[in-house]
Amino acid sequence: MAPKDIHSYVEGIVGPHLHAKQVQSLANGVVGTIHSVSLAIAAIGTGLAMAEGLLPKHAIKQVDRLLSLWRRRQRDPPIGGEVIQSLHGSGGDRWRWG
Repeated sequence: MAPKDIHSYVEGIVGPHLHAKQVQSLANGVVGTIHSVSLAIAAIGTGLAMAEGLLPKHAIKQVDRLLSLWRRRQRDPPIGGEVIQSLHGSGGDRWRWG
């Protein structure tokens, strides 16, 4: 699935509930997660960089900021896991954010 399609999909799910920049950040995290080999922040950022043609340093920073945003708000963001799960078609707790 192309990053542009993932962004549209995420926006359709969470668009009414989050600010546009938060939607973009979440979509970037989903893109990075799909293209990574691990759920480590650096791996997700590197996956995002490969998918979007970014420098890994900047993409890793974007992913780190996304996760710290959720931590600051003291939310459990299952919505990210749900988006990834629906794109991958996998089930269970495999895609839960920790």
